[in-house]
Amino acid sequence: MTRLIFRLSFFIAFAAISYLALAPITETPVSTGWDKLNHATAFFCLLLLMSLGFPYKPSFWSKVALLFAYGVAIEVAQSFIPPREPSLLDLVANGCGLALYVFVRPLVQRFFPVAHANVSNAG
Repeated sequence: MTRLIFRLSFFIAFAAISYLALAPITETPVSTGWDKLNHATAFFCLLLLMSLGFPYKPSFWSKVALLFAYGVAIEVAQSFIPPREPSLLDLVANGCGLALYVFVRPLVQRFFPVAHANVSNAG
């Protein structure tokens, strides 16, 4: 049941982040006050929820790569949505959020050991 909650949370977060990233708006209705922190927080949360909701497939590093590719896709799509603009610094911020999760992952594993069952065999 817990895994189902994390899966639903992942898809809700994914939809909300996609909307916030792709809607033709200039002011984000939900913000930390700093755009780059928004990006880092969003990608940290996506990786956390994906790891907890889908612990077995794909491997952890595949999840990281998939989410980074999603961030690249957002930036490409933003180049076609006025008044949005793509930004390499946004990609760096996304990567920082993913990297932060990599560092706190052992702590998450302590509280949710089954959520990272693929760690020993998939690295």
